[in-house]
Amino acid sequence: MRLIAATLAIALLAGCSEPSNKVHFTIQTEGVADSQNAVVSKAAEVLFDRCPGLAQYAQDIEWVKATTSIVTPDGYAGYQTRDYGWTRWVGFEVKVADDTRHIPGEWRASGHHLFYNVGSSPKPGVDVGKATAGWFCGIGHKSGFVPAQEAVVVDQLRA
Repeated sequence: MRLIAATLAIALLAGCSEPSNKVHFTIQTEGVADSQNAVVSKAAEVLFDRCPGLAQYAQDIEWVKATTSIVTPDGYAGYQTRDYGWTRWVGFEVKVADDTRHIPGEWRASGHHLFYNVGSSPKPGVDVGKATAGWFCGIGHKSGFVPAQEAVVVDQLRA
């Protein structure tokens, strides 16, 4: 398993844009080619921008894993292709600590594995794969889609 260090300059509080407020995550990558690391890092920036609760409650996150998916003409395309038209996306799994200290209790996120996909054309954005993960993206307790034009960077993924 490879690791890439993703230093994300993310405001920790809504409305705060201090450049010194940075969240540092080491993202574990599985099956990601070295040539894809830059795209994975940029997709992580999109995720943490669109789901600011991940940065705000970073102290309660144990780890982040990333995988890449590229649909080949003869390959399987899942709901990401059916619902969003994506042929390339970066998947993120985020492990929340079993004993959270900062995440609001009503989110009931302790111990959860949160799932997100960042995909590009023709509908760029973040797919929130699990209801609990929605809290971190400001959409409440639901799965769904968060538009993000900057997710078009994922179009640069190559096998």
